[in-house]
Amino acid sequence: MINKAFFAQQQLAVGHSFNGIVQQYIQILAETIPIIKQSWQDNDLQKLSTITHRLKGSSGSIGAEVLFTQLKEIERQAKAGEKIDIKLIEKLELTAKLTTKELFREL
Repeated sequence: MINKAFFAQQQLAVGHSFNGIVQQYIQILAETIPIIKQSWQDNDLQKLSTITHRLKGSSGSIGAEVLFTQLKEIERQAKAGEKIDIKLIEKLELTAKLTTKELFREL
């Protein structure tokens, strides 16, 4: 779920404050996934694109590669006005849970 080498590199570069950044990311992730799902249900592609773009950037900066890739695809589809399959949203929810567990183990 996460690129452990990149994560360790970020920990080393940022220092002790990196753990706080990761904890804040975990909280934002937990708050954002339901908003993504609601935006999908409302077919609000603009909001979906904006939210996934923001979370994608945060995910990339801590090495959450699988989430980054999934968010990138949802953002692409939303920007293109494509119908986004519920399976992609469900997969994102599961990946978020697994990534959160892995991040807690790394702290």
